Amino acid sequence: MNTVNFHSVLTLVGVVAFIAMIFWVFGKKQKAEMDRNAMIPLQDDTPPPTEQSKK
Repeated sequence: MNTVNFHSVLTLVGVVAFIAMIFWVFGKKQKAEMDRNAMIPLQDDTPPPTEQSKK
């Protein structure tokens, strides 16, 4: 197998893996988990200050 064939096979494997990931991410089974993960950047890590902590 020469270099050109190797690169062609590697490109084909990459494209197939990419398409498989697209189907996995947008599949119905993953929807709830992906929606939950999409909200992670919007969640606040620290609770808001209370009246007692301001004094």
